[in-house]
Amino acid sequence: MSGATGIWQAIGMIAWGSGALACLAAAVQLKARPGQFGSARLALITALVVTAIWSFTGLLAGPLAPVAALADSLRNLSWLFAVYRLFAIDGRHRTLAAVRPLLLAVVFVELLQLAMLPVQLIARPTGLLAELAFQTITLFRILLATGGLMLVHNLYSGGGEDTRLVLRWPALAFALLWGFDLNHFTISYLVGESLVAVRGFGGLAFGLLLGIGLIRGSETLRFNPSRAVMFQSASLMLVGAYLVVMVVIARWLAWAGQQLTADLQLAFVGIAAIALAVVAASCRRRAWLRVTLAKHLFRHRYDYREEWLRFTRTMARGGPDQAPLPERVIRAVANMTDSPGGILLTPADQGDLSLASRWQWPTVEVPALALPA
Repeated sequence: MSGATGIWQAIGMIAWGSGALACLAAAVQLKARPGQFGSARLALITALVVTAIWSFTGLLAGPLAPVAALADSLRNLSWLFAVYRLFAIDGRHRTLAAVRPLLLAVVFVELLQLAMLPVQLIARPTGLLAELAFQTITLFRILLATGGLMLVHNLYSGGGEDTRLVLRWPALAFALLWGFDLNHFTISYLVGESLVAVRGFGGLAFGLLLGIGLIRGSETLRFNPSRAVMFQSASLMLVGAYLVVMVVIARWLAWAGQQLTADLQLAFVGIAAIALAVVAASCRRRAWLRVTLAKHLFRHRYDYREEWLRFTRTMARGGPDQAPLPERVIRAVANMTDSPGGILLTPADQGDLSLASRWQWPTVEVPALALPA
């Protein structure tokens, strides 16, 4: 146990220290570029410096120290101000009537969390009061991360094409940090513990992403993950969401079931596991997921290079032990459309179509003259 604790302490020191250095380096780099990010430049420099202070505080005093919690709140406030100033790059700060209430609400939540810090220090809660304080502060952090992600979404999606080129890396930095916080504090709220060592990597990611955005020509840099990676990532996200829902319902059953807690939880987990197995085994559900992701995440429906290579591999796989060419034609086309089987109709001498081959479709009845000319 002591060895594992030492490893986590070392990881924490590396995470918090590297995050502080990355943010300071990005702040110096941004200060040397007066025309970068327009009127939001000073706000971003402030956010980087405050994030570096937060990282140094977590390194020197510990991530759970009261001064680290104070620095965490100041960091969030500096991020919110930087996002607000980024709206002004294309003049949208004058038309923020729909976004300003959300921004004020998120700032209010952070101020409430900041106001609870002296209360915690003075009251020194123990037992049930300590658990209540932990859950309240964690819930505030979840609300703040959710509101921050909504602001980033409005910031990026509401900008024009040229503005998005400028906002890509700052928006990605804020979305990554608040997304990480959302997952981190949600898990902390559910299990009652916090893995704070890895939070230091947030400062490292923030500094690196903003540093990439300062590179000349960074507007042409794009992150284009393959479709296989996106499908696998989406599957992992769905499984993670499913597990979170399971934990929430199981905790509610533990609270509401009282004497029947174990029986209710066992029954729920059994039913949920069966439902997950049924859905995961459904080819139609998996095909629906692939189509949905391709429709909303990619500009083109197919990865044409990969589909062409797969098509040629299937067609070229000849030999005495392989399927005949007409059957390989069906299989090559069926692979593109995720079809379980198919038939091939070819024109005869008079132009009518007749059955030439079939693949994994033995039940279909095709007359001798399938289609007249």
